Amino acid sequence: MSNKAYLDFINEQKDHFNRHLSSGFNQTWNDMYWQGGKKGSGWLYCRSKDVNLVFNEGKRLKGLPAFDISENFYDFFRSILVLSYRRSNSKASPQKLHAELLILKRWYYSLVTLTGDNSPQSLCTEVLVNAFEIQVKNSNPKSLPDIAGTYLRLQELINKHMHLSKRLEFENDYNYLSSENRTPNARKTKELIDKLDIDEDEVDTKKLISIQTFINIASLKSLCQTNSEKILLNLLTILIVTGFRSTEAILLKKDCLIKKPLLDPSSGSTLKHNGIEQYSLGIRYYGAKGAGERIHWVEPSSSSLIERLVLDTIELTEKPRNTLKYLRSKNLIDFLPKAIDDIESDLIELDDLMNLLFHLKESKLGRAGQRDMALKSFKSAGVVPDKELPSGKGILRYYSKKTINEFIKSLSDYDKSNPIDYIFNYEGKQEVVPFEDLLFIHEYRSTNLKRNFYNKTNIIPLTNTLINGFLGATRNISVFEKFDLKDKDDVHSKITSHIPRHNINTFLAIAEVSEHLQAMLMGRTNPSQNKSYQHLSLRQKTFKADLSSKKAASKVDSVTLSEHNALISQEPLVKTPIDTLLEDLSLYASPDRSLENNIRSNLHTFDNKDEIADFFKPLPSDVLFNDFIEGLGQSYQNELINSEVLADELIKRHAYLYPLPFGSCTRNIGANGCPKRLACQTGSPCSDFTVTGRLGELNNLIEVKKSLMEQYEFISNSYSISHPNKILDKTKNQLQNLQTIEDKMIERQQGLTKISIYKHDEGVKRLPITISELFTIEYDKSKSKELI
Repeated sequence: MSNKAYLDFINEQKDHFNRHLSSGFNQTWNDMYWQGGKKGSGWLYCRSKDVNLVFNEGKRLKGLPAFDISENFYDFFRSILVLSYRRSNSKASPQKLHAELLILKRWYYSLVTLTGDNSPQSLCTEVLVNAFEIQVKNSNPKSLPDIAGTYLRLQELINKHMHLSKRLEFENDYNYLSSENRTPNARKTKELIDKLDIDEDEVDTKKLISIQTFINIASLKSLCQTNSEKILLNLLTILIVTGFRSTEAILLKKDCLIKKPLLDPSSGSTLKHNGIEQYSLGIRYYGAKGAGERIHWVEPSSSSLIERLVLDTIELTEKPRNTLKYLRSKNLIDFLPKAIDDIESDLIELDDLMNLLFHLKESKLGRAGQRDMALKSFKSAGVVPDKELPSGKGILRYYSKKTINEFIKSLSDYDKSNPIDYIFNYEGKQEVVPFEDLLFIHEYRSTNLKRNFYNKTNIIPLTNTLINGFLGATRNISVFEKFDLKDKDDVHSKITSHIPRHNINTFLAIAEVSEHLQAMLMGRTNPSQNKSYQHLSLRQKTFKADLSSKKAASKVDSVTLSEHNALISQEPLVKTPIDTLLEDLSLYASPDRSLENNIRSNLHTFDNKDEIADFFKPLPSDVLFNDFIEGLGQSYQNELINSEVLADELIKRHAYLYPLPFGSCTRNIGANGCPKRLACQTGSPCSDFTVTGRLGELNNLIEVKKSLMEQYEFISNSYSISHPNKILDKTKNQLQNLQTIEDKMIERQQGLTKISIYKHDEGVKRLPITISELFTIEYDKSKSKELI
């Protein structure tokens, strides 16, 4: 690579930095470090942890000693980071850039060690291989695929934009699965395969809310005491209902709710129920990870809850919000609250300040104890009294308004240039949201459940760290510990702010919502990320994969009428009694039949005509065979009057049950064939046809009815069919006949007793632990009711 080409590359990135990234950024191109994270600015500001992009030295790199970096490498580092940021459409996080910088430093160390050269233009494949070998020996094996992926990504940037004299050709045997499908899933699959005994119903519960924890969360409604506890609980409830990321919930504005009236399609007027206008409720929010500003439409049954939570939070934050409004009204000339501004004297005694600066939660501390806590707070901030006067055995301490203002400024970043504005980079531009416009704000340190003492004057938004501390994901005292709310094994409940999102996505997967709809509902741009949030059992995953393949196989782009009729006439997927039994694990029993007869009728396992005849006998609880008995006519009644045995013999002579996809034929069509070509299977009436109520029969009938309804709709909308009315009339009659049979089957099934053939055994199957497992049970029940 020529020196000119290298300088052109550096200058291009530097020019982009100066024109597009330097605005609002506190560092310059030539600084020895760039600050990123919460303490960062401009393009390197984010709501995650702080990182320092240091260019002149390498420290704390596993397997390497500390070392200094030559000055001619600084611009190379800066240029690669800027290029990486550009290539990501300005979406790369400071943490990602920091990880790339650490690897570039390793390349520098290997370059100097192997070649003695310190020029970026001397990078070669051997340098990358050496750096990676060192990293392999000093890294967690689980992280190596991601590290290898970063090597390949940086190598691609350099090969494409720097044009070294010899291309970098680093390769490795690690499968880099990208950020959407990382190695934990691959390892989990391997572990499942390696197990000798796999429980197909086992669910990974680490990222799901347990039933007991959910009960504990519900109980917090009556246990939370302070405003801050109630505000955090409201935020947690919103996370559980919506599945928001915590960063999305933190940035909700107090006017985030949107009401969209539901209109009557005929009149165009707003629909009303009991005189109340109906509407859809949405939440406008800043979608993370490139999702953009969007609206989350709330599930109707949760609308009133969300509305109540938002209004309750606004009420709880009224006083802190008014404090912020007052500070802004005086253009932030100082941070003194109105109560202190209203005091005429410049010097204020400590006792008079107590209720103006601080708030003491319920405590047994007396006045002296409260003063000691205030003095410790002043001392930690380096604040001393402006005046002290002896008073009896004690001392009166006076503080000037200027000193008090300096104390307030020393807390919670109030010494920044925009202390009461939330400033962040979003979709390539800088957003500024006043604290008073945010929904979730609180008084500094009021969320710390261990402290009895917090500052009333400093109002700030919630953070992910504070939320996780409240929920037990940090070392702080959690709300579950405070109120002694425990999960299984006598351990206090704890979750992270992201776990509700995992739960919502798991619910959607259980409910068989398509991947694209899941991504849309969860505010994602890439549907392939769904799988990391779907905590399903092995059985559910297998069913999901099978369902997807069937859907893909059933796609029809466009069909002619003959093709459509051929498609409709194809026999639908037949569900056998055994298939249904394995899915539902239940039988339907008649109280008027023996156990053996109930089992045979559910599974259609009749061995001879005697068993079939016994099944055909008229019973009070069975309405299916009334038509069959009526078909025998007066002969049966006459025989029944003379002798029940003769009546049974008459039934036996006609006792044939040839199983069809749905229903059975009482004609011996196995030997004689069907003169109507099984017209009964498309809904045409037939005197020889009967339904038996066996398992799966109703499902198959419903499938045939669906196919006929599709055919009816297709013909109704077609302009190329001659005499469509004749075909439609026939199809309509078939549908009516099927509906009559379906109603009869449902009536019969409602009179039977559903008996589970599976009895819980601790050694066979465990009880549900998480709310997602309860959701699975209820979802399966609802599906069963739909089929019935």
